[in-house]
Amino acid sequence: MAADHPSGARSHTLTRRRLLELSAGVLASTFPWLRYRARSKPDVLFLVVDDLNDWTGCLGGHPQARTPNIDRLASQGVLFRSAHCAAPTCNPSRTSVMTGIPAAVHGLFGNGISFRRHLPNAVTLPQHFMRNGYRAIGCGKIFHSVVDEPSWHEYFLPDVRWPDPRPNNGISPRFDWGPEGRGPLETTDGQLVTWARKKLQEPRRQQPLFLAVGFNHPHLPWFAPWDFLAQFPPEQTQLPAVRDDDLDDIPPAGRELALLTADEHQRILERGLWHQAVAAYLACGHYVDWLLGEVLRAFERRRQDGAVVVLWSDHGFHLGQKQHWKKWTLWHESTRVPVIFSAPGRVDPGQRCDRPVTMTAIGATLAELCGLAGRWGQVPSFSRLLADPRDPGSPPAAIALHKHRALCADNWRYILYRDGGEELYDLARDPLEWVNLASSSEHHDVKARLAKQLPRVRVTSGGTWDDDR
Repeated sequence: MAADHPSGARSHTLTRRRLLELSAGVLASTFPWLRYRARSKPDVLFLVVDDLNDWTGCLGGHPQARTPNIDRLASQGVLFRSAHCAAPTCNPSRTSVMTGIPAAVHGLFGNGISFRRHLPNAVTLPQHFMRNGYRAIGCGKIFHSVVDEPSWHEYFLPDVRWPDPRPNNGISPRFDWGPEGRGPLETTDGQLVTWARKKLQEPRRQQPLFLAVGFNHPHLPWFAPWDFLAQFPPEQTQLPAVRDDDLDDIPPAGRELALLTADEHQRILERGLWHQAVAAYLACGHYVDWLLGEVLRAFERRRQDGAVVVLWSDHGFHLGQKQHWKKWTLWHESTRVPVIFSAPGRVDPGQRCDRPVTMTAIGATLAELCGLAGRWGQVPSFSRLLADPRDPGSPPAAIALHKHRALCADNWRYILYRDGGEELYDLARDPLEWVNLASSSEHHDVKARLAKQLPRVRVTSGGTWDDDR
């Protein structure tokens, strides 16, 4: 028998095995992603916020933004600093993220349109995870105004709770702000934290988990617990940088979009409420950041086991820039959003990516990161940017709003309106997009190159694209 062999064969076998174990340990400590990729599919936390623009600490959109939990998550993974929505309104943006179909292709620009009615065979992102053995559960606002039962094993909708009486600042019933009057976990969004915690405390199943949590903040109306509002005194709040002549070089279709909220902007100015409105938005951003932090803490143990966290906002938000409020424009206030991928052992922490990316590719990227079988979505992933944030081969970010189109590529934003009006901005020199270079002969070649990359757009009838005002 080997144990009695005089040559010591057994001893040699033990030594070789030990060497293999030691080598594996060295590799795992040097390249930790090897250890995690050897595991079964990782759990996923899919975090969604509503109307959050670049007013976060990590993106620097406003100097008074307080988002320590978003900033911490960004430091633990890759922050995409030029991520853009597929369309600057809720339903088309969320439909693109959750189906992997660009807004220019699905054409569902109305918020009153059911994506299942027009895309009955679409395989949603949670369905793709389910087909790969995951248990998919969710809560809050993931799709727009629908749950989509085929996408989930379990789903939770909270009770809708508003302050009583409503503050009523006189702008409009939906354009309101003030104290919530409830504790931070007793609000509509607070209930989501309680539910998610409860699910994460249940005994772990053999199935990997896909957990989606969709917060409504900082969507209007801006109600938040008083402790959060109190941290942003209106008299100490900085207004966004604006120019009185900012619309002078904008073509007619662009001005039309900007002036959709002209009446509300005028009332805010006449009543001296601009500082209050900005303070309320910042407070709601701080509040949703706190809620995110509570969910992340409950998920921490799974993250130590190699789980993946993705955070995104459906689109941005104007707060008086270009005389506009809310979304529905093709400028950076409406399209630029936080997108973060954090995956211990799979993605190096503390990375920043300045390459433009489309949120439509979030799902394909996540599916590749988790090693799912089968291709998903109609756009390529940006997985290469997780490994190398400077990869020059990533495609530009295309944005659509009905027949209006925009493209973010390198340091340029190009906009082509349905009437032929154009805008071109050099983002390296003009990050606030104040100087339209479209009529400059010096930039003709740049404009022509970008125009060739714009997608064609189809529009599906039904609903209006600004009907969530």
